[in-house]
Amino acid sequence: MNYNELKQQIKDYLETTETTFVNNIDLFIKSAEERIFEELELNLFRKSQTASFSTGNRFLTLPDDYLNSISVAAIVDGDYVYLRKKHPSFMQDHVSDPSDSILRGIPRYYADYDAELQTSTSVGSTIVVSPVPDTTYNVELDYYYKPSSITNLSVFRSVTLGGNPLTTGSAGSNVITVSDSSHGANNQSLVTLASADATDGIAADVINTTHKISNVATNSYDIKVNSSDTTVVSGASSGSTSGGGASITAVYVSGGHSWIGTNAETALLYGCLAEGYSFLKGETALLQYYEQRYQSEIARLKNRYSGRNRLEERRHDSLRIAVQ
Repeated sequence: MNYNELKQQIKDYLETTETTFVNNIDLFIKSAEERIFEELELNLFRKSQTASFSTGNRFLTLPDDYLNSISVAAIVDGDYVYLRKKHPSFMQDHVSDPSDSILRGIPRYYADYDAELQTSTSVGSTIVVSPVPDTTYNVELDYYYKPSSITNLSVFRSVTLGGNPLTTGSAGSNVITVSDSSHGANNQSLVTLASADATDGIAADVINTTHKISNVATNSYDIKVNSSDTTVVSGASSGSTSGGGASITAVYVSGGHSWIGTNAETALLYGCLAEGYSFLKGETALLQYYEQRYQSEIARLKNRYSGRNRLEERRHDSLRIAVQ
């Protein structure tokens, strides 16, 4: 499930396209993603990355997606020296004067020093080590990271298409082929069309929105148009008709996909519905239903990823550890 599909499902399930609600959908999605991430505690969200301690510098800047450390190891003559995690106050007690070069050595301890997000004015979180490094050491950092949100989109192309770039499929089909020379998109990309005219009976309103791209060729691709409004035509009348006008704009974005959206899509949907219906001040019974569906999906995912992944599959072939 991609971002566009999820956003449409939220509007369809909750039967509203009210402006304030739609403007807050990304917030509902991010809140649901946060719940799933915290409740599953998946080992899948682990990374290993190399860095280096530099001579005389007791600080190490962490990756921008860092959440919590698993281990920090200095590599000394090919051997791994794993640092023990301590409270920041210990670091000052361990080496009373970090500026004293005589007290430098192979780092043995580390502590969280400065936890903050990476921004244009901040390089992100740092850890402090002790002793202060006496030379440069390669470092291997294992840590938990926060997966990318399905709402993360990045524009990579904006263009005004040529005259009548839309071609409908057979009569009744909701597939439209879009012509755009060397567009650079792939089957994971999304495109937002605007300023298109109705084409072959398909209403302009269902063309001028965001679509998932499919059937990619170098100079064209397909989109599917849909509408939950039965009064709006979203299928070709005669078929194989070119149209759309001479001023259609296309904005292409990458992203809109995530691990949670692909592997926990039902939990994500019902988590979003619970958030959105709470925003709408909906009836308690339906809100409880959405929450129950969400919780049942979380339980199923815990069995799959937390329960079964604790076993050595070549020795066991069934779930033996109950996951609460």
